[in-house]
Amino acid sequence: KGSSVLNGNATEKLISLLPKYKDGTGWLESAWDGLKKVTSKTVDIAKNFWEYASHPSKLVSLAISKFTNIDNLSGTTLGIVKGAISTVKESVTSYIKKYLFADNPGGSGVERW
Repeated sequence: KGSSVLNGNATEKLISLLPKYKDGTGWLESAWDGLKKVTSKTVDIAKNFWEYASHPSKLVSLAISKFTNIDNLSGTTLGIVKGAISTVKESVTSYIKKYLFADNPGGSGVERW
């Protein structure tokens, strides 16, 4: 009792006073699309993080590929550089595995961490 429904013209005038609704609800749809993109990227980041955490050699390989360029090397020099890269990769991977995936750490609860 006491409620009323606005007609189309009155509704349009009322909505035009609200900046977010002035041009309809398209902004809401684009905000939803943006949220879906952010959520999708977050899921991808989490998947990538776990993939690299589970396989540290992949992370080390990625880092090495970003900071090295051996395309112009050949012969003995190429062999030496590849050997050095391989040694660094194995060492860093071993270090990461040792500290991230310690075998059966002692204690329980917080002590285990």
